[in-house]
Amino acid sequence: GFYAKSVETRVGPQRHRISISQTVPYPGMLKTAGKLVEKEVEVAQKKFEIVVRDVVADLKIAYHELAYLDQAIDLTGKNQQLLEHYLAITAKRYANETATLMDLIRAESQIAQLSFDLVLLQELKQVGMVKVNALLDRPTETPIENTILFETEPPEISVSKLEILAIQNRQEIQITDLQIEKLNQTVTMVKLQNKPMIKLNLMTIETGKSTMKVAGNGKNPWIVGFSFSLPWGKSHRNESRIRSVNLSRDHQIDSKKAIQNQTKAEVNRFYFQIKNSERLIELYQKTLIPQAERTIEAIDQTGNITELLEAQSIWLNFHLAWVRAIADHHQDSARLQRLIGKEIR
Repeated sequence: GFYAKSVETRVGPQRHRISISQTVPYPGMLKTAGKLVEKEVEVAQKKFEIVVRDVVADLKIAYHELAYLDQAIDLTGKNQQLLEHYLAITAKRYANETATLMDLIRAESQIAQLSFDLVLLQELKQVGMVKVNALLDRPTETPIENTILFETEPPEISVSKLEILAIQNRQEIQITDLQIEKLNQTVTMVKLQNKPMIKLNLMTIETGKSTMKVAGNGKNPWIVGFSFSLPWGKSHRNESRIRSVNLSRDHQIDSKKAIQNQTKAEVNRFYFQIKNSERLIELYQKTLIPQAERTIEAIDQTGNITELLEAQSIWLNFHLAWVRAIADHHQDSARLQRLIGKEIR
């Protein structure tokens, strides 16, 4: 600070002063503030993990949908070629009056339906590739070939253990825990804000030489002092803030319970769907598809075109349902892993 007019004293004129002050927070306030920041960092980390987790799960779901469509296109195309062969045989028999017009119409209508199905599947594949490329941050027109429907691996773990893992590892639940801890620290901080604050001061005044010969001529004085604030009238305001924070904490506790209940319900739902897919895969692979193949072989011996077309349609539907069950198994496994927050071992 500079004096507008020098102050004349016995030991000399005072021209300016230099002072330093430092406020000292109440013990525990800085530590509590640090804990609040730590909780905010941990919440941000969990939100980042949620984004990564969701991208991985969405990519698995989109990939297996694309793999199913590739399998469906391959099966439908091969079946169409086979029906075109049957159509040629039927047309020849119809010309020789050994097949009926209905046989010819049935073969033509099934081929037309398969042509429509192929167009639909190809368009769905394009949509699926766009979704996968978007998740991979690649140009939407990037081709994706040679997709594979891997063999299913049933989780060797009970649904009760899956529930426990989900409650322990799901990031949304961990975030509510962190928010509750943060609100507890906030209550501590609000209480500390009602404590007195201490302020330390150190000041010197620049003093010039005096024309008088006195003791201490031109000596700069030093002043050391301290002050503290008394928070008059803040207690009622702080009590209102504490009530508000406690209400927010109760809301977070209720939210945590709701997320836990929802997580348990969804774990059970996806676990059931995975098990159901396993049963369907086994049913089609070991029973229905072999039966359809034996039926086709038996009918092929009789030369009945109508029954052969019907049996071939059933075979195709069984195969499509089989690969659909495999894709569903992988997709529901990805959804279950998203709930649990990590890979199922």
